[in-house]
Amino acid sequence: MASTLRQRQKELRDDLDSGISGQIWDHQTHRENVLKEAENELHAMKLNIYTQTFLVCLFASLLMFLHFFLNAKYQQNEHHIFGLGRDFTALKDYASFTNGALVVGSMTTTTSGNTDPSAALHASLIPGHCWRISSSTGQLGVRFKRPINISNITIDHVSKHIVSHVSDAPRQFKIWGLKQQNQANNIPSQSIGLDLPAKQDPAYTYILLLEAEFNPYKGFNIQTYSIPSILKQHDEMDGIVLGIVSNWGHASTCLYRVRVHSVE
Repeated sequence: MASTLRQRQKELRDDLDSGISGQIWDHQTHRENVLKEAENELHAMKLNIYTQTFLVCLFASLLMFLHFFLNAKYQQNEHHIFGLGRDFTALKDYASFTNGALVVGSMTTTTSGNTDPSAALHASLIPGHCWRISSSTGQLGVRFKRPINISNITIDHVSKHIVSHVSDAPRQFKIWGLKQQNQANNIPSQSIGLDLPAKQDPAYTYILLLEAEFNPYKGFNIQTYSIPSILKQHDEMDGIVLGIVSNWGHASTCLYRVRVHSVE
């Protein structure tokens, strides 16, 4: 009986030890699984943070690149947008209406409709705000407020970047200086009577100062031309005649502005 009792106690003790060991093992296994899951979640969180940080940095870099690109593009092309009200010639315009210049009708091509030749004496590069001539040729006479010694001529046209075409821009053109007949004594005889403008006023002598080409497809849409040095030695001029010989293929010609400068 006693041996049976001792045997039973031993079995109970073994069962208890086995149960406790199993519980300890299960607890350790569960703990390891929880730690492993936590490590996996932490690794996933770190990877997600790294990915988001990379994407944020990439997006910021793209924004910075886009900012510098657009800023550079704007600075490159800003002068094309309506001229931005800037005078890139840095020269006084004696053919400007605001400086007292006037259109001489007797030496200017007659146009129909609402177009006004005096538009070419105003500073505006808004598309369509020009003096439109109904052909590829035309002529504009301008009288200054006072006589000047002409040094440069500037032709303005709207930029090719903001209109569908610039084929109505002047191409080949000529500039004659105007001198009243009673004041033309100092002008060399070889400068008089050569290649006269189509429309003339007998009160003036015409001196051919310049033959040139305006090209709106190359360079800037405001182009300045120097009067040859030998012709700069003439007396002061009372005005000019701009003769448009051709344009860039359009049925009509649009003259936005002509400027006249002096070395004064």
